[in-house]
Amino acid sequence: MKLFKMLVALFKSVYFNFKVFPIKTAIKLPVIVSHNIKLYNLHAQTVLIESQPTFGMIKFGWSQGSTGISGRSEACKWSVDKNSKVIFKGRANLANGISVRCDNGGTIVFGENFICNSNCFFASNKRIEFGKDVLIGWNTNIRDVDGHKVYNANEREGNILNPPKEIIIGSNVWVAAHVDILKGVIIGDGCVVAYRACVTRRFDEKNCIIGGFPAEVIKTNICWER
Repeated sequence: MKLFKMLVALFKSVYFNFKVFPIKTAIKLPVIVSHNIKLYNLHAQTVLIESQPTFGMIKFGWSQGSTGISGRSEACKWSVDKNSKVIFKGRANLANGISVRCDNGGTIVFGENFICNSNCFFASNKRIEFGKDVLIGWNTNIRDVDGHKVYNANEREGNILNPPKEIIIGSNVWVAAHVDILKGVIIGDGCVVAYRACVTRRFDEKNCIIGGFPAEVIKTNICWER
């Protein structure tokens, strides 16, 4: 069974790379996907690597995440429409059960040395950008769009009350488990987002702990290590 899963993963990885990259990049197999990834929407030139591509520099679904996580990891899901982009600035490791979805011209930028634990959801209709050395805990949702449009009842035509807004997460940021980060959020460099926080606004402060529902700064002048 293990050999079968590896063969399926190899086939899907070859398919993924040659579908989204030019041949010179694809033959290096920079993206290695797991056997159970579900590729709902895969188009050419929707994935970019802004560094020297090397074999397996981006792993999607190979890690099971941290030991002792409650709940079963589901299959990874990938859906990026032909007008959208996913950009990798370097190495990235996304664990099992992660969903990446970009619609309507949305863009997700993963910075160098991005690490994400299992069962997370990223959804963009605008732009989500991660800096360098970002660490994401399990069961975290980050989305720059509400999912459904809300209109003024008297002026529905062209009057959307809840448009998508970009999310910017700085470098060396640790987002703990069960966190929700919603549209319009900015998180400064060196920050920690505490367990089960719901972040709904921008935080320009650096090196602080952000926590609560809704999230506020709860401690300043901190540093953290992996």
